[in-house]
Amino acid sequence: PALQVALTFHHTDPAVQGNLRYATGVTGADGRFELSCEGDRDGAVAGEYRVSIAWMSSPELDAFDMLQSAYSDPVKTGIVARVPAAGGELPPFELTVPDEKIRRPEIPQNGAPVIQ
Repeated sequence: PALQVALTFHHTDPAVQGNLRYATGVTGADGRFELSCEGDRDGAVAGEYRVSIAWMSSPELDAFDMLQSAYSDPVKTGIVARVPAAGGELPPFELTVPDEKIRRPEIPQNGAPVIQ
């Protein structure tokens, strides 16, 4: 599991409008996340979604996507999720990224990350 992975679910039904069309979540240390679209962890509208992913370097405002936007386009990622009307857990997303494609923050001697 990866910490601080930001997921955005993009509803494929154009009839779903406004904030309800996009649900977001960020993974914890266990890789689990809860979706929100209008309020904190209020879930997502049932249906099919295309998913975009960004693995954030930190929880700070100056964080960057360690995947270098490789999974930022929900059409190109090919990741599709179906949120059932009854709710519940989704199956895990398995994403394998070669280490050379991951931009990691530098950790200097004093332990404070340096943004490149």
